[in-house]
Amino acid sequence: MVSFMVPAAGGTAAVLAGVLVAGSGSGLSSALPLTIASCVQNTLACILIGIPVWSFLKPIMEQNSVGDRTPYGHVLMLASAAAWGLYAFITYKQSRVSTIINAICFVFQLIYVLVFIRYAQGMTRWTAVALLLAALIGSGVLAWVVIVKVIHRHELDRSLIATIASAVSCVTYAAVGLDIAVVASSKDVSNMDPLVEVLLNILNAGASVYYAYLSSPVDKYIGVPNAIGVVILLVQLVVFVMHCKAKPEDEEEAPAGDEEEAPQTVEEAINNASNSTPDYGSDLGAMFASPDALPEPAIAPPV
Repeated sequence: MVSFMVPAAGGTAAVLAGVLVAGSGSGLSSALPLTIASCVQNTLACILIGIPVWSFLKPIMEQNSVGDRTPYGHVLMLASAAAWGLYAFITYKQSRVSTIINAICFVFQLIYVLVFIRYAQGMTRWTAVALLLAALIGSGVLAWVVIVKVIHRHELDRSLIATIASAVSCVTYAAVGLDIAVVASSKDVSNMDPLVEVLLNILNAGASVYYAYLSSPVDKYIGVPNAIGVVILLVQLVVFVMHCKAKPEDEEEAPAGDEEEAPQTVEEAINNASNSTPDYGSDLGAMFASPDALPEPAIAPPV
């Protein structure tokens, strides 16, 4: 899975507000911790957006195949980035940074899925196409509703968009849980996120929880799914550490006595036959040079 994006009040105004409040002699206001949490979360999010370029995109293009990889995490991330970006846009006044980051995340996830579709084959490709279309249509409808409401200055039900974003986030973390179960069963971490990405995801979700519960009022739409995510990601870290050096069961080395010779190709069989052709001339010469080597004729018994 890739990074899990959530909105945070970013931008120069928020940073300056935090610094001014902290330096005004009034003590450490909640504005500074919120700003720190926002900056940490946004920085981690930017890093996590680009990691799949090396862990997902590059291997697929080098191998000219998707292998055992799946696009589900990136499709869910695309829908999650769209929903959280819209929620940040209509909820937080200083959300420009978060909205931009989620927009960039949306574009990157779209690229990842399109590259996967390009190199996938058969039903794997068509399944990815169907999932991508569903995510794009859902995101487009949600964006249209928000844009129309904003343009016409109608009252917008933020809780609906927040609920949709939280639901997508929970499904995203559920997919991570499914990956954990598969890895725990197969003991193969080759298709799991790199350790660095797992650690950054934990920090990212933790910073989001910290930000949500420091907000006034508490933003349960951000806090609850990310709190669940922290627990799931910690389990993912434990499973990764437990099985990072273990070999999959189907790749364990077979005993030396049970090894079977590989079948010969037609070319190898012809070469072996030509190399083993007997030298009849040498054999006849050796036989006549040593008469004792000839077998004695069999004499029939008298009748």
